[in-house]
Amino acid sequence: GFPKGGSTSLQHYFACGGLDTSHFKCRKKLPKHGPNVWQEKGVQCGKCIRYTLHQDLDAPLLERCGEYQVYTQLDVENDWSQGGCYFPQIQALDVLHDQNPHATFVLTFRPVNKW
Repeated sequence: GFPKGGSTSLQHYFACGGLDTSHFKCRKKLPKHGPNVWQEKGVQCGKCIRYTLHQDLDAPLLERCGEYQVYTQLDVENDWSQGGCYFPQIQALDVLHDQNPHATFVLTFRPVNKW
């Protein structure tokens, strides 16, 4: 989802159903420490995805960034000194779709005046 579009509510809905969910923060694989070693939640999903994509790491984006069943907010909003805003659900959509062809993408929407 997009910021202020109901992504927190969507995350609570799927978590209530017992799915492994992420909202904005992801755990990250640390391959230097072993194949299944994770940094627990704390890294922004968008930063993990952008890093994985731009470093051309040999791992699917979502696999390296948590392996969750549900991601409800992927973007990261930073100032330009930290890479600026990044919306993987837009800027890396082709890669995400190629790597996850059976995934369901939900476009949440909330009128701007309701933000």
